[in-house]
Amino acid sequence: MPIDDHDYRPPRAGREEEVVYTIRSEVSDETLEEVQVYSLAVRARPYNTHIMTLWQGDEAARQDPGNDLVAQSDRMDLEKEPDRKAYMDTVRDVFRDHAVAWFAADLQRLKRTHKSVVLEGRNRNKRSAQDKGGFRRLTGQDEYPALWRSENGYSVEWQSASAFLEPLNNFTLRITEELTLDDGSGVTEKLFTMKGELEGEKVPAFTLTPRQFRGMAWIEEKLGEQARIELPAKKYLVAKAIQLESYRSTDKVHAYKHTGWIQYAPGEWGYMHAGGIITGSSKAARKFKGRVVMSSDYAHRRLPSEKAKADELREAVRASLSLWDLTDDRVMIPLTLAVYRTALGNMEFSIYLEGPTGFGKTTLGVLLSQHFGRLLEPGDHASYNDTPYAVEALSFLLKDQVLLLDDYRGKPAHENILAYITRNAANAQGRRRMGSGGSLPSRPPRALILNTAELLPAKEATESTMARLLVLRMTERLDTSKDAPINEAQRAGASGQLSTAMAGFLRYLAPDYGQIKDTLRAQARRYGYQASAELGDGVHPRTPQMFGDLMVGRDLFLEYAESVGAITDQEVATLMDRSRMAVMSAFSEQGTRLKKITDQVERVRAFLNATLGSGAVSIEDLGFHAPGEALYLRSKDLHEAILAQAQRQGQSFTLSQQAMDESLFESGWLLSTDRDKARNTYSIRKRRPGDAKVIQVLHLKEDFIETRV
Repeated sequence: MPIDDHDYRPPRAGREEEVVYTIRSEVSDETLEEVQVYSLAVRARPYNTHIMTLWQGDEAARQDPGNDLVAQSDRMDLEKEPDRKAYMDTVRDVFRDHAVAWFAADLQRLKRTHKSVVLEGRNRNKRSAQDKGGFRRLTGQDEYPALWRSENGYSVEWQSASAFLEPLNNFTLRITEELTLDDGSGVTEKLFTMKGELEGEKVPAFTLTPRQFRGMAWIEEKLGEQARIELPAKKYLVAKAIQLESYRSTDKVHAYKHTGWIQYAPGEWGYMHAGGIITGSSKAARKFKGRVVMSSDYAHRRLPSEKAKADELREAVRASLSLWDLTDDRVMIPLTLAVYRTALGNMEFSIYLEGPTGFGKTTLGVLLSQHFGRLLEPGDHASYNDTPYAVEALSFLLKDQVLLLDDYRGKPAHENILAYITRNAANAQGRRRMGSGGSLPSRPPRALILNTAELLPAKEATESTMARLLVLRMTERLDTSKDAPINEAQRAGASGQLSTAMAGFLRYLAPDYGQIKDTLRAQARRYGYQASAELGDGVHPRTPQMFGDLMVGRDLFLEYAESVGAITDQEVATLMDRSRMAVMSAFSEQGTRLKKITDQVERVRAFLNATLGSGAVSIEDLGFHAPGEALYLRSKDLHEAILAQAQRQGQSFTLSQQAMDESLFESGWLLSTDRDKARNTYSIRKRRPGDAKVIQVLHLKEDFIETRV
């Protein structure tokens, strides 16, 4: 037979598995003086394919780049006739001066015999390695099939006392670490760190989720093209082998993927950031056995890891205090106090910074955020071009930090984001999503949302939204001239002074944070109660609590500043009075605006109830009433009825129909609108009961009127 011999070559580092056959040509031409000897290498490739190489001479001739008499195939399937014919054509092209017609018959023979040759060679190699101790049965398995490990991969022993071990793959891996990723919602994720070898060479470590690991579709992506599974239908056995090899050797680590305070041991609290955790002392830090694993998107939210020297900390706190002087006290002091208050946790309102373009709103927002990382810039924050759910997800992970939500412009989509995020932040309630295991985790905003805008939200926000916001109006442009204070403030932010001041504040709080956390609400309520009389009777019930929250943040910040020597006790008293006056003025200004909205709506209600009570008009003249549900009134007819009643009473009513609709929306009386549709109207389309005609109506709460008709 032409195939005279073969040599099975197992995989080794830098060399793939192959069989080299020795082939002697048939002598059918009397002109041939001797039989021609060829070598044929059949190299295994993934998915039962091969690469074939035919040459004459020794191995050096095969590797010689100047040797043209080497016929190599593309990846081919030896079982398929078209692939064999294509390779036969390649052989004829290369060895055109030689009689190689006989080679087609050899390919046909190899189709029938090659698999058994490979299997015999593998088993011979495995028995030899096993005799030398190269195989190890993996522990933790009592039944068959049994899995074995060698330096070349995993093998399977299908039944007890089997003479052969069938190879499964050509790599070995171990799960070195199992990370439990905790975002604070109560639902965790797993992440496996994998390390191992491919054909004797170490592969770089990589990570997989449990679902990815079980699917086994990651092999070529993570290990490269040389990685093979010999029995694709049995790839689950490779996964099982990796698990068995990892048995009792996998480190289990609880990792946090959010910032902010956690209780990591009984009585021990720490503040997490992208660089690790801040605790009250190095002894306390040693009790933290977890890890902070944050996305690269939050890499800039890193606080100084080392405790600052006393003089550096003192100057850093003074730099933070100097921000009070950048602009109007009614703007800058509440902003700065809110930053330190949010570092205490459980912030239940948001900031709304309004002013014309170019006044420096974003500049101030970024500067304030640099208390939590000197490298923070606008790209590290959110904008009103994002979706509400993206903003919510980001603000959930950035617990106890500042998130700038930039560039509100009053578009319907912006209104939705403002209302959604502000409400969820205040109520500590997020959109519920179905998680693994059927759980419904809630992920509400946990950061201080610092909105920036070019217009006030009053015409776009309901009264309830406004009541959850502290609105601060910039009435003058931020001075950015050469010697302006903002330049030194920005240097303090970029150099890390502001983040040093914050890190020191957190270290100051950490030993007593548990007690501070438990008393925050009560202290804020006391301040709010004391301020209620000054804030006035018309303020929203939430306003005193918001005022109290800022005062609690102020107290702890100034206490900390005095403790590090940044201010004297006399300066503390002065700063206490100054800050209280600034915050009180900010809330009073906001209350005046809310009262204006409320007064406009109450005049509409009073005129409507009067005209209904007098019998001048009826509900049916204006729309219709769905008892127990709502009122549906035509805007134009309602406005005309109000104008007529005001005239009958000898009073003026100057609101236009559009302004009336806006005021009803702002004050929360409208149950729904078509603002999010192409019409962009406060009215909705509705059919009157028993009437097929669709009309445009305001969808009002039923108790908008006192008179029932």
